Amino acid sequence: MPSISIIAKGIGLLIATVYLVFGLDNPILDYTLFGMVLLTVGIPHGAIDHLTSNPHNSRSSLLPFLIQYILMIVGYTIIWYFFPILALGLFLTMSAYHFGQTHFLSRIEGSNFLSILLFSARGGFCLMVIIFGSFEESAAILDPIIDIRSIIGFQWAILGSLFGLSLILQRINSVKFNLNDLVELTLLPVLLYLTPLAVSFILYFGFWHSMPSMIAEYRYLKQYPCCRNLTAFVKQLMPFTLISLVGISIILWIGLTYFSNEEIVLLFFILISLISFPHILYMDDFIKKRVNTGRY
Repeated sequence: MPSISIIAKGIGLLIATVYLVFGLDNPILDYTLFGMVLLTVGIPHGAIDHLTSNPHNSRSSLLPFLIQYILMIVGYTIIWYFFPILALGLFLTMSAYHFGQTHFLSRIEGSNFLSILLFSARGGFCLMVIIFGSFEESAAILDPIIDIRSIIGFQWAILGSLFGLSLILQRINSVKFNLNDLVELTLLPVLLYLTPLAVSFILYFGFWHSMPSMIAEYRYLKQYPCCRNLTAFVKQLMPFTLISLVGISIILWIGLTYFSNEEIVLLFFILISLISFPHILYMDDFIKKRVNTGRY
């Protein structure tokens, strides 16, 4: 029987295929899909970092965790304010590694320089496919920070290099090439490239990253009283999911008064990067210590 992760990826491929076959081009539909995936798996998969780092978290231990988490967000906010190009580069680099890591869950034990390169190349390839697939829209969103239009002539060289590098590094890391890899390097990039920016990003983020991550979290945490079953696990996800959604919504609502549509999208992108920064660090530690070492 196919795993939940495989089924989710199949749904993602089906949605992208429907978009292409029927030539769907409706911003309302795009952002409705975006919101649904973000609400159900996108934000929730990062709302349980306090338990993946310490399943026995109590009120006394939760406070130091929250302080550290908030300080990371504040620190990254400062970088965004004073050094936006650096902040953007850091976020894209971290995201490439973070997304690529979930392509190889439980397939690489431990972590070394070559595995880090593999994750970054695979995740970077998919991210660049999404960006280049809707390049003008991506460039317009990033215009307040940097003009990326000069690299459009090198798009195929960049994509080809990342594609080839990920294959070479997979071989060097002795990770067996399977059917999942074949789909992720052939069919998936084509669909991501040809679908609208919001759709391609949320399908990849939701079904290739967030869902596998959430499954790994549940498999680990169900051993503990805090998440002894799916209902308990979902309840644990809710508080910080709601806090994140309320915070982002308030800031975006205020931003609607002062910013254009492209600037609102950029603001949303920055807000997501702020809550993603500490999550990426905690999730990396979780995967290295518990998932890739089989400590479920």
